[in-house]
Amino acid sequence: MTKRLTINSISNAFRLLTYLVIAFFITPFLVHSLGDSIYGLWILIISICGYMGMLDLGVSSAIVRYVSKYHAEKDIEKVNGIVNSALAFFMFMGLMALAIIICIQQWGVSLFNVSPDNYQTINLVLFIMAVNMALFLPGSVMQSILAGFQLYYLINSIGISVMILKNLSIFILLSKGYGIIQLALITLIFNVTEYLLLLLIIWLKRLPVRFRVRFISLPSLKEIFVILLYSSPSLSPILYRIESRSS
Repeated sequence: MTKRLTINSISNAFRLLTYLVIAFFITPFLVHSLGDSIYGLWILIISICGYMGMLDLGVSSAIVRYVSKYHAEKDIEKVNGIVNSALAFFMFMGLMALAIIICIQQWGVSLFNVSPDNYQTINLVLFIMAVNMALFLPGSVMQSILAGFQLYYLINSIGISVMILKNLSIFILLSKGYGIIQLALITLIFNVTEYLLLLLIIWLKRLPVRFRVRFISLPSLKEIFVILLYSSPSLSPILYRIESRSS
């Protein structure tokens, strides 16, 4: 257990270091290749999609907690209940994120002072990133499953590999004169690749996780959201008083 903890900690630090080094070199390259205005639009689009990440609502952390808890208790039925219910919830929230970004694409682009010459390009990039965001939420379940089984070193190994290959691809394509559309496509393709690799690891490690509709249940969703409410600094004192009075 101590050895696993050490390996996980080292891999976390190495992933962070890899990210910082790549960001240090790739950011000025993106500015130079795309130009100030297009790069600014790219950052704007990334920021919009980043806000959609709030639709996670902390469910990913709850998955990690409950997968660890029920696996330790050898309650595989509840492990699968949590995983599949959270996955169903994230599919719904992913579609909501897609709908929100498409609405911004249709009616909100004019608010961002975008040049009419760039309307078509920005709309296409927004749509690509909307699809990316819709897949991000369900895809994050794979990472949470592995984290629940304390396999952070595998999460980080895949993350580092994908990060390096993605930025290498960005460097090659932008060096050849491609632009923001190809940048968005590379981001989508490599993010999907990462989710699929995480899913492959779950299968190769023979983890006791099965993706089945029959495991989706309201009690599992309720269990997830109850712990989220109790972990909220603003709501937990209120819930504690309610529970004390009812007991």
